[in-house]
Amino acid sequence: MVLVVAGTGVKARPAPLWFTEGTTKLTVIAIIGAGSVSFTRTLVSDLLQQSVTRDCELHLFDIDAKALQASKKLVEEMRKEAKAPGPIQSFGDLRSCVRGVDYAICTILVGGRSAAVHDFEITAKYGLSYTVGDTLGVAGMSRALRTIPALVEIAQACADEAPDGLLLNYTNPLGMLVSAIGRTVGYPTVGLCHSADYTAKTLAGYLGVPSSELKWWSAGINHLAWMLSLGVEGQDMYPTLAQASERPEVYDADRVRFDLMKRFGYFVTESSKHVAEYLAYFIDKPNEVERLQVPVGEFLTRRPVPIEVQLEEHRCQGGAWLKPMSNEYAPALIAARESNEDWCFQANVMNDGLIDNLTSGMCVEVPCFVSRGRVAPARVGALPSAVAGLTQQSLAVQHLAVEAVTQKDRDGLYQAIMLDPQASAKLTVAEMSRLADDLLSGYAGLPEYGSGRLRLFERVPG
Repeated sequence: MVLVVAGTGVKARPAPLWFTEGTTKLTVIAIIGAGSVSFTRTLVSDLLQQSVTRDCELHLFDIDAKALQASKKLVEEMRKEAKAPGPIQSFGDLRSCVRGVDYAICTILVGGRSAAVHDFEITAKYGLSYTVGDTLGVAGMSRALRTIPALVEIAQACADEAPDGLLLNYTNPLGMLVSAIGRTVGYPTVGLCHSADYTAKTLAGYLGVPSSELKWWSAGINHLAWMLSLGVEGQDMYPTLAQASERPEVYDADRVRFDLMKRFGYFVTESSKHVAEYLAYFIDKPNEVERLQVPVGEFLTRRPVPIEVQLEEHRCQGGAWLKPMSNEYAPALIAARESNEDWCFQANVMNDGLIDNLTSGMCVEVPCFVSRGRVAPARVGALPSAVAGLTQQSLAVQHLAVEAVTQKDRDGLYQAIMLDPQASAKLTVAEMSRLADDLLSGYAGLPEYGSGRLRLFERVPG
């Protein structure tokens, strides 16, 4: 469970009207992108081991029919092992899958791994480097081009077929996707990422305290949020963390994040390898890459095993299908709402007066509280000025990118690239214009993007 402390005078906001009281009927949960075996197995395992959700009705959807079939077999095996008799249905049609559901959990990867690899290839032509490339930066924009339309379609299907439901999104680029849904469909959506929770556990280790005793408060945007307070029994633990960072074994484990902490005063919630690719300080500077041990291209070294191969290997080994309970938010959130229990977690929601000095009407990451089946995001107020400036720089890029994709506006995409920290530090404006065109022509199935105001000036040299 996420533990938060409300600092000085921070209160939970009243619950938004679209969050409804928990109910006692059989809960219907859809997993969209169920062919992702890792997510599906973890989520279903948790659901089956919670008394309030063990008999839920599960709907599975994936555009890959083979992966969907394998996923359904996996879930059936897990049901048997858990002795949980709830119904399981698989669907090849999205609207049929989400019809009448209480929760839709999205874990899709549009275009699969090959499209994600192509993000690296397109940006590498212009000398841009990434470690994972799934959230911020031009690689994140590239993923957004093909993923925002899919998520908007999912949200619209949910709005039409499950008007009282809740969409829980894990898919990246998470912040841009939640923003796009909020700015178009307006369907109740919560973006889920456990980076802050993982960071709290990591910091507890650096501080040498039990994670259950560390009280923390975090806010910002997804993959660029900040630990605004760290405490144990009312004592500020930041001085202790500063001392711990002087030990080589601690500093070496998180070099980028400790370097940022020394300059901005707060510890960022995303891993060192991730945050190194978001800013202009690190990944395009060879000396810094070496000094900070940044794993450039780490995503490209991953070799995912197809779901059917994993299932066959597991079947031959005769192991259990259920896993130990994870720290994934979706099952715990569903259980808290359905059982009317109090719970708190970190969530990505639209900035409706939550963080004063970040763009309103865009997704931000803040603590949220579940009480009596309702979810209330916390009003954080203003972030510290330097932290807000760095975060707003990335949020401004996301704002332009989301508008560009939802409005099919080539100008907006080009301008988003121009504002990106790494791209603007490395490329000329002409190179960034060509990069925008390459992104738009890089994937089959993208709609045609038009040019508005900038078309007036296309004869200007450069």
